[in-house]
Amino acid sequence: MASNKSIGKGPSKARRRNVPGATPKAWADGERICRRILLAGIVLRCGVFALLGPFNRDLHIEVIQFLERVGRLPTAVEVSQGYHPPLYYLLAAIPWLLTHNLKVVQALSLAFSIATLWVIHRLLARPATATAGSRPWCLGLAAFHPQFIVYSLFIS
Repeated sequence: MASNKSIGKGPSKARRRNVPGATPKAWADGERICRRILLAGIVLRCGVFALLGPFNRDLHIEVIQFLERVGRLPTAVEVSQGYHPPLYYLLAAIPWLLTHNLKVVQALSLAFSIATLWVIHRLLARPATATAGSRPWCLGLAAFHPQFIVYSLFIS
């Protein structure tokens, strides 16, 4: 029969240590790994940005140029990518109007990609979101998946 000390107090400390990710040390180790993954993901994005051209198959710059030329957002009939949500184009129009440099506009995509990775890192830092063991894997997927890297760095 169990002693009165253990009734209603949940699992003992020894038992909690056997659960992956339950100890503060495991959580701290996972945080250290996640910070390294975050840094590696940022460095990888910067390296790909340096080598990658600003366009994929779709010419999203047409929307930004239309916005500059006409002063309003286009419809889907006026330009090929006019059906996309407009917030990116409104924000990308600012560096385009200031510089008319495609690489500077593409740098906005780099900044958004890094910010998205950082938000994922912060969301995974919450114990309710992921366990200590799953956090590095989840962040690694966002940090190193080629689709997430390449397509987030185009002007789109």
